[in-house]
Amino acid sequence: MRFWCSPPLLFFNVMNKILLKYFILFSLILLVIFNWGYVSWFFHYQTIRENLAYLARKILGQYDLSINITQPLFTASSFTTSSLPNASSSATAFVVEQNKPVMQGSGVNTVPNKNVQNYLSIPKIGVQAPILFTQSRSQKTFNKLLSLGVLHYPDSALPGSNGTTIVLGHSAPPNWPKIHYDSVFNNLQNLKPSDEIFINFQGKKYKYATTNTFFVKKGQDISPYLTFEKNMLLLISCWPPGHNLQRIVVRAQLMQ
Repeated sequence: MRFWCSPPLLFFNVMNKILLKYFILFSLILLVIFNWGYVSWFFHYQTIRENLAYLARKILGQYDLSINITQPLFTASSFTTSSLPNASSSATAFVVEQNKPVMQGSGVNTVPNKNVQNYLSIPKIGVQAPILFTQSRSQKTFNKLLSLGVLHYPDSALPGSNGTTIVLGHSAPPNWPKIHYDSVFNNLQNLKPSDEIFINFQGKKYKYATTNTFFVKKGQDISPYLTFEKNMLLLISCWPPGHNLQRIVVRAQLMQ
């Protein structure tokens, strides 16, 4: 037994299908428009090429944020091995022991506590990211932690303590998808003298003022830029963004 749709019903079925197609198309167009900043790279040949090259460098391990420091980061007179954050070398665990007082410089700090949020904030360039700690110098560990935030360089001074606090962060091609903190330090070059940088560490907020920005070659010794007399901050990333040719370094001083 065969059933036939009446002409009006058949007409409405066809119209519904056509309207559904236009609705889906219109929705996709709106989705692209409102998220253009995230998808525009997909329509640009050169950007696709740069992003694929950047991805290949990351996969092949050629995009490492290594720095060269020949001078010890602590001296026998003002630092001891107990000064170091008691952090695990694991990329997933921040500390082994919590709330253990340690001496660093002339002050007393607390070992980073995984239950307390430590983060970096740079209002001018819209950066707010967790600060992660490790005692490992393995590039594999660095890469895992840098996908979760910015990284306190092992053995460098804790925020607020005498010495140089070194914080590493990734940069990526301009139109790289904003994921895994890959582009967290993309706009360091826009920082000018006196621009504010904040570090929340173990429940205390430290305010820094940018002093200058400079560039060094990959592998160049940055020991001349270290200090032990007061707390200075160095933010370091690859330059230009997405390439592993140089290092951009922003230096800032702790404001009392």
